[in-house]
Amino acid sequence: MFENLAPYQHIIVTGPQRSGTRIAAHAIAQDTGKRYVDEQEFGIHDVERLKVLLESETDLVVQCPAICHAIVSLAAENRLIVMMLRPLDDIYASQKRVGWMKGKSEVAKYGRSECRAADIKYAYWLSIQRQQIPHWFELPYEALRDHPLWIAREKRVDFAIDQWQRHERTAQEWIEYCRSNISAGYVPDGDKSQVYVMGAKLAKILHEHLPWQAGDTVLDVGSGNGRLAFGLLGSGLIYHGLEIIRPCVEFCQAAFADYPDFHFYHLDLYNEHYWPVGKISQDRATYPIPDSSIDYVVAHSLFSHTGTISNARRNLEEMKRVLKPGGLLCSTWFLAPPRDGPDSDEALTVYWRADFEMLVHDFEIVEDFTMPTNKQSAFVLLRKND
Repeated sequence: MFENLAPYQHIIVTGPQRSGTRIAAHAIAQDTGKRYVDEQEFGIHDVERLKVLLESETDLVVQCPAICHAIVSLAAENRLIVMMLRPLDDIYASQKRVGWMKGKSEVAKYGRSECRAADIKYAYWLSIQRQQIPHWFELPYEALRDHPLWIAREKRVDFAIDQWQRHERTAQEWIEYCRSNISAGYVPDGDKSQVYVMGAKLAKILHEHLPWQAGDTVLDVGSGNGRLAFGLLGSGLIYHGLEIIRPCVEFCQAAFADYPDFHFYHLDLYNEHYWPVGKISQDRATYPIPDSSIDYVVAHSLFSHTGTISNARRNLEEMKRVLKPGGLLCSTWFLAPPRDGPDSDEALTVYWRADFEMLVHDFEIVEDFTMPTNKQSAFVLLRKND
């Protein structure tokens, strides 16, 4: 169906969210023999990262609805821009059905606030962008029904935001995936399957204390092999995981490649026990997350490995920076008492309670209790003051 597009070095598929960019990009990649690039690969909104990718690799089909506003900057003689066309009523109905709630941030990219995202995207395309692009193609969503990848409406059962033809793994399949693919990082009791199993238990504890709901953003600092991420599958939350052990990040990026609301980033921080090849000291850590963009930060088993008060302080500064006003930080600590301490070993860091209280003085303590899974670990829920 799309074989005639093969001569282009890059094919960039854009349009409003829920206009069919993902299935279209998959169909074009299949027909042209090019590599499919999901928006998660370049951080969804990161235009500069996408430009670097395009400069370093050929024969790509890129799905990028969130970069629709900047599509002119990606135009070139060897590139085709594909704009997905779908009736506005269908787009908004689909967005409502899957709980997509990012319209305001998309509209803001155009310097507007009073209109709906799909309306401004199509208006901007027709009046400004199309005239500045050398090679473009408008693809109606319904035209895809002739492609083998098309799924008839009556067969689209419980489709999610990112689900066009994705195989949903069962719990046992996820367990086997973990056993076969985890190569580094912490593994509970040496059993790789427990990464998935413990994720469900951790998510259950957090669900009891955090009032999060679908569409909220969660930052998991020290995400490891995706323990919490597994527990949040199907929650509708937008998840970001930060981890210093690169193989763990690579495992998670592969495992969650079909889930565009799950993002994983490597922090190249030095840690004597866990990432001794890191080039950046922990007290200079900078999270690749915008200011005031996160509803909830989770730091489970992070502060028990930071080693020093200065390292812990830097992480708390970054957490406060990325949290929205009133946002919540859920963290665990080893405190003395009840533990013996303190101990500044990065393998197991224990803080005097007075030092802990000094570190978190910029936050409001909402809850402070003993973790049910570890009687010597304190669960502390903090709120960022406005």
